[in-house]
Amino acid sequence: MQGTRVVYHTASPFVRDVSDPQKDLVDPAVQGTTNVLRTASRTPTVRRVVLTSSVAAMYGDAVELSATGGRLDESCWNATSSLTHEPYPYSKTLAERAAWDQAKEQDQWELVTVNPGLVVGPALNDQPTSESFAIVQQLAGGRGRFGVPNLAMTVVDVRDVAAAHIAAAYTPEAHGRYLVAAEATDLVDLGRRLQPHATRPRLVATRALPKQLAVLVAPLAGMDRAYVRDNVGHPLQLATTRTRDELGVTYRSIDASLGEMLAQLQGARS
Repeated sequence: MQGTRVVYHTASPFVRDVSDPQKDLVDPAVQGTTNVLRTASRTPTVRRVVLTSSVAAMYGDAVELSATGGRLDESCWNATSSLTHEPYPYSKTLAERAAWDQAKEQDQWELVTVNPGLVVGPALNDQPTSESFAIVQQLAGGRGRFGVPNLAMTVVDVRDVAAAHIAAAYTPEAHGRYLVAAEATDLVDLGRRLQPHATRPRLVATRALPKQLAVLVAPLAGMDRAYVRDNVGHPLQLATTRTRDELGVTYRSIDASLGEMLAQLQGARS
């Protein structure tokens, strides 16, 4: 880091299927973050640290936001995730809280966090393997053609996330947390947007399972019943005024982003 004024910390494992959540998710997220910040504090030239957090650090289950009508903004913190219930969001929450704790203990550098939703759009790798591509593959590959749990979520294009990071680093007035999401949506809506781009459109998931049935069959789809129960039927409303006004982020079309992802997946299979 010597001679560096801006540090980006973007690395944290985004996986859901792990055998040891503490070892595989929480420890890498928290220790990785705190180690980077300690090094920043030992490097006199560092003046700003931009941390890639996540919307997962803002809420774990959409039901959390019921009291505010589903409104999600930078004041929100995940209050429901744990080691045994959605450990990935839990790891992101602990890592970001640890970062803010360290930031308060010094006055050399400023901390700014970027909290993106589900990141979509084209990958640099010709054989993409990210969790986002796995979701698109599941929606378009036939597994959900008879119906999927209509889970609420937020989405954003990867290039808009990159733009937000750059703006967070070099906009002098940037401060605090920034929710970076183009829109709130759900799994069924994503499937319907993917369908026009699919080579086999009849296989694409475009129907919602009734909530009771979705909860019942959740384990067959690798999901926890409590997660499905607390995220189906609970709408989200985004408040991204700070990101737009202070960082100048303008969002790409999610339809186009999904089309580019599916084209990559279909090209990789051909």
